[in-house]
Amino acid sequence: MKLKAHRFWAVCVCSLLWAGLALPGLLMGQAQTQPPQKQQQQDKKKDEFDTPYTDEEYAAYETATKEPDLTKRQQLLVKFMKDYPKSALKDYIVRAYTDMRQELWNKKQWALLVVTAEGYLAVFDPNDLASVAMIAESYRNLSNHAKFIEWGQKVYANKPTADYAYAFAKAYEALKDEAKYLEWGQKTRELLPEEGANIAIHIEFVTKLMQIQAEKKQLIQAAVHAQKLLTLLEKAPKPQTATDKDWKEYIAKQSESALTLIGESQYDKDKWKECMATYQRLLKFNSKSQLAYYRIGICQYKLDDPDAAIDTLAIAHILEGSYSKSAYTYLENLYKALHNNTTVGLNRAIEEARKKVPR
Repeated sequence: MKLKAHRFWAVCVCSLLWAGLALPGLLMGQAQTQPPQKQQQQDKKKDEFDTPYTDEEYAAYETATKEPDLTKRQQLLVKFMKDYPKSALKDYIVRAYTDMRQELWNKKQWALLVVTAEGYLAVFDPNDLASVAMIAESYRNLSNHAKFIEWGQKVYANKPTADYAYAFAKAYEALKDEAKYLEWGQKTRELLPEEGANIAIHIEFVTKLMQIQAEKKQLIQAAVHAQKLLTLLEKAPKPQTATDKDWKEYIAKQSESALTLIGESQYDKDKWKECMATYQRLLKFNSKSQLAYYRIGICQYKLDDPDAAIDTLAIAHILEGSYSKSAYTYLENLYKALHNNTTVGLNRAIEEARKKVPR
C-alpha cells in the first residue's frame, strides 16, 4: 500500500534543518585586523636586521593577500606558509585565509570552499571545527551525500544535534540505504521534542516507517506507527503557508491512510468490532471510501447483523472502485440466504441504498 508524503511541511522542515547546519557560532564573527604595513625607517641609522620580516617575505604576503582571484589567492596563502613557516607575518596570513574562507561561504562557492577549508586543516589547524563544518555543508550543497555524511559525522561527534541527525537520514535516503535512513530517523526523533514545528519532522519519519512496513506486509507494526501518526496529526500546527482548506484536506488524507492500515490490521486478525469502529471513524474523513463501506459490511455480517450488512454492502457496490464486484458477490449471497435463495427485491434494495450514498 503506497502512502505518499505531503508537501506542506517542506518549507518548515527545511528552515528548521539548515538553520542548525549553518553553525553561525562556528562560522561567523572572525576578527578583522588591518594588514600590516611595511615599517618605514624613521631612523636611517637602523639597519635591515631590525625588521621582523624580510622585504621578500612582505612582498610574498602582499602578493598573496591582494590576489583578486580566489583560487590563486588560496594557493598563494598556502605557499607562503610552506615557504615561511616561522614568519612574523603568520598571524596575518591566517587571518587573511579565514577571511577568504568566509568570503567563499558567503558567496556559496562550495567546490572551492572544500579545497580552502581542507587547506586550512592541513596547513593551519587540523582540529578546526569551523572548517570541518564548512566542508560538510559544502558537500551537502554539492549533493555529494557520502562525503557529507563522512565530514558531518565529525561535527556530530563533537556535538550531537537533531539537525545533523535529520540531515544524515535524508542523505542515506538519497543513497537508498533504508537501514541507515531508519536508524538516523529514529535518532532524530529521540533528539527532537514533539512540539511546535518539530512535529513536521516526526510526521515525516513516522509516515515513512509506516509506509515501509505496509509495503512489507508487516501490518501489525505498520498499525502501531499509524496510531502514532494520528496522535501527531491531532496536535500538529497548521503551517503558515497552508490555507485552511488545504490543511483540512491534508489532515483528512493522512488520517485516512493511517486508519486504513489500522483497520486492515484488525480485519486480518478477525477483530470485527474494532475493525468496524476504525472504518466508521475513517468515513468522517472520507465519506465516499468504498473500502470502508466494504469492510464495515463484512464486519456487520460477521457480527450477525445481516440487514445492516446488506445496506452497507449495497453502498459499497454502488460506489466506484475495485471493491464493487466483491461487494455485490457478498451482497447477493447474503440476500439469498435471507430470502429463500432468490434475488427478487435485490435491485430495489440497491436503489434504496443509492439514496444513502454520500453526495
